[in-house]
Amino acid sequence: MDWDWRQEENRLAMSIARVSTKQQEDGVSFEVQENEIAKYCLERGLVLARIAKFSESAKNNEHREKYEAEIDYALKHNIKHILFYMSDREARNMTDIENNNKLILKGRIVVHHVQERKVYWQRTSVNDFTMRYIGGSLNSAYSMNIVVKVTSALIAKAEMGWFPCAVPPLGYI
Repeated sequence: MDWDWRQEENRLAMSIARVSTKQQEDGVSFEVQENEIAKYCLERGLVLARIAKFSESAKNNEHREKYEAEIDYALKHNIKHILFYMSDREARNMTDIENNNKLILKGRIVVHHVQERKVYWQRTSVNDFTMRYIGGSLNSAYSMNIVVKVTSALIAKAEMGWFPCAVPPLGYI
């Protein structure tokens, strides 16, 4: 049963708010994520001990230094509940999902997806973990699809004479 995680004594929580690019930092995404996570903590009786926000792509596991540092921080400081606004804010790759699932099943962390009202903890059902894998696969496929679309659009623009700078360099024309 999903609500059994509330029986645990450790109520310390960490909010991880993430955007994919530096350009997105100027928008309202961080504010929306932080506000919703704070409300969720109040509703669920969690103590928000740390708020982490950063820009970093989640499409692959290889370049997630900030994300990994925050997970390590939580583990070192006995912060059990890791809160993400939505599942795609946690990861858009299966490696991070799998790594977090190992920590969940060992009882080291509890992952919350606030907007979806999903909680993954040590005694989460196999069916819920299956849905978590399916969601992770969809998030991963979405990232791959964006790369294909952007690459195709840039190639099409270049073929029509577009140059990505204000003025083409001397000799380009």
